[in-house]
Amino acid sequence: MEKGTKIRVLWVDDEYENLIDRYQDSAACPYNIELNAFSTAEEGLRELKENPIKWDAVILDVKGFKSDVGEVARSIGFSYFKDELLRMENEHFIPWFVFSGQPDKLDDDEFADSLWNRGYSSKPVYSKHSDMQLLWTDIEKFVRESEDWKIRNKYSNVFVDDLSDYDSRYLFDVLKSYDRGDSFDKRISGEMRDVVQDLLEQCVMLKIINDDSDKLCGRSKKLSERDDVSIVVQESVRMLTRLLNVFSHPNRETQELVSGKYPYVFPVLMNALLTFVLWFVGDRKKLNEI
Repeated sequence: MEKGTKIRVLWVDDEYENLIDRYQDSAACPYNIELNAFSTAEEGLRELKENPIKWDAVILDVKGFKSDVGEVARSIGFSYFKDELLRMENEHFIPWFVFSGQPDKLDDDEFADSLWNRGYSSKPVYSKHSDMQLLWTDIEKFVRESEDWKIRNKYSNVFVDDLSDYDSRYLFDVLKSYDRGDSFDKRISGEMRDVVQDLLEQCVMLKIINDDSDKLCGRSKKLSERDDVSIVVQESVRMLTRLLNVFSHPNRETQELVSGKYPYVFPVLMNALLTFVLWFVGDRKKLNEI
């Protein structure tokens, strides 16, 4: 495990307040796991959907609350969260683990049905009484092997709090395509354009640039007119906006870019985008408002 890199785990448990201190102490060292607990399935799922790439793993208690802490603890909240995780797998896979204080009740019909339907009969149930260290070990193993973890840590200098969840999601998708060696296409171009457009919009809101139009080229030109913006950043943004605009107005040049004739277009654009993002989350803080 990379030193200093935390594994961020979303944990849903109706009794987490009585357990969090002991569990967090054992998870933090040597596994470097950070537990973030939620009382209800709906609360935890809302957080996961709003910030999907923030989380490395999910822990679910089988019996707990679905919507409100005043409910009787049942397995309906677990089933609800689990079914949503399965639906999300095509867009964003996240490893999830079952942690129960009642693993001996697997013969209970309600308990067993909530766990074993939809083909998950082989998923282990970790006991709160005896499997705590095994759970942390398995979480570390699964997370370290996941593609998302590797991407987020390889590019950890751009995935910081100053980057919005919106930009993080699109940038994350682009980087996954890039690291897989995917061919540059209209989808990737669109996601890159969305990131650039949003960052320039934030530059307007932060009064780094004063252009009121919504055109990429106009805003990138305004940014390049600032003497306190590095020429490397200026040229990166200028190239991004010019080439990405080609994809928004399909023509012969568009076909040329996606034909494979220029296989290094994607790396060039990727490096330019990362340069812009790195500037935005770092050096732009030093700029005075105009």
